[in-house]
Amino acid sequence: MVMVSVSQIEEEGFISSQEAERVLGIFCVKYGFCLPSLWHARLRDCPPHSIAKFTDTVFHAEGLDPRTADRAMYKGMLEEVRLAFERSNATGGMPSNSAITQRRSRTLRK
Repeated sequence: MVMVSVSQIEEEGFISSQEAERVLGIFCVKYGFCLPSLWHARLRDCPPHSIAKFTDTVFHAEGLDPRTADRAMYKGMLEEVRLAFERSNATGGMPSNSAITQRRSRTLRK
């Protein structure tokens, strides 16, 4: 496992909707964190801009306090989110045009 500094998990970043969807699926299957559909959609379509905030939001959505969570589980989930942010930022940290178009379409349909 790669060690990540606190500043790296709290700094602003970007996670694509595809990567957010992917990591939320991992959380459901691997950790049992299967979020209600509204939380799932919120994290996919309008995710927090830091690794720590994304991870903490998942815990809060499950009704849990990330500060009192099992440390090994929290670190594992944090690492999954870090990897998702890393994959998203491999394209320069900007969402693809198709991701922006998809978000607009979802917003307009609501």
